[in-house]
Amino acid sequence: MPLYFLSFRDILTTSVGVTAGEVYSLPGAGPATAWPTARLAGADWVPWANVANIFRGRRVCFVIHGFNVNTGAGIRSCGPMAQEFAGLGKLAMSVAAADVVVPVLWPGDGLIGWSWFNAFHTAETTGARFADFLLSSAVQASEVSFVSHSLGARVVLETVAHTVARRPDFPFDTAVLTAAAVDDNALDSPDFAAATKALRRIVILSSMKDDVLKNLFTIGSAVEGALWWNYKTTTRALGRFGPAFKAGSPGPAKTEWYEIKPGIGQDHGDYLPDGAKAVPPLPNGWSAKRQDVGEFCHDVFDALAFTPNQKGWGADHTAGFRPGWPPKF
Repeated sequence: MPLYFLSFRDILTTSVGVTAGEVYSLPGAGPATAWPTARLAGADWVPWANVANIFRGRRVCFVIHGFNVNTGAGIRSCGPMAQEFAGLGKLAMSVAAADVVVPVLWPGDGLIGWSWFNAFHTAETTGARFADFLLSSAVQASEVSFVSHSLGARVVLETVAHTVARRPDFPFDTAVLTAAAVDDNALDSPDFAAATKALRRIVILSSMKDDVLKNLFTIGSAVEGALWWNYKTTTRALGRFGPAFKAGSPGPAKTEWYEIKPGIGQDHGDYLPDGAKAVPPLPNGWSAKRQDVGEFCHDVFDALAFTPNQKGWGADHTAGFRPGWPPKF
């Protein structure tokens, strides 16, 4: 059975420009997939006439990587997660609430310093192209949800904002934002307030032990705010501090925030699997911490009682996933 990828970058070159959305097929995806050597090639491209067979009338969940992730790394991180959610893996994380699970590749890499300072515009452009894709006659999904990591949260919010600006009733459902590299007040910001309104449910997973968000996000956002007149920042990452809503915001009514307790030590790389590296006894680059994140996302979509493998996710989590930890607004 194939696993489909949606790419907004040229997978055949090292170009970091944003392209129109193209669909690729990874043939024979299953428990035996060799992720360390997994590649997409021109022959894996899905003709536009066949795209409707994948998406039309179906509930789709997109898995989106973050910043400084090249094509191969995107395939080997989002791929194993989508594999599990699609029921093609070994860890029993099949998401019943999604008919199709699609990893998304976008060009957030390059020279690490300069590419971060351009990431604001790259994510915005990717979101605009993503909206074009979702609104095309070939897609026509019945429902669209997202799981994102790091700067992938900005791609999600840009995509939803651009889409509903053209079709306010688009069927967006759930966005799970893990280690989100956006400001803590992003859901209330003028750029993304419409996206917050359009999503039925927003779930945030954060960790104060995320050193990338603590150091690089804080410094990078401050510099980026100085470079671009239209980039306003609090320098407090949503994926560390959780959401900050203003009084009267509609956000809290549809937002759930879950913090991984400091004792776990959840760092920025502990969310998506790394299919290039084995972490025995788990397959395909999953570790115990990453497995907890995967099972958390699975249980969000299927409204199940989440039971973490790692102790210390929070003493007040004993009631199960619902109601889980009380929001910290």
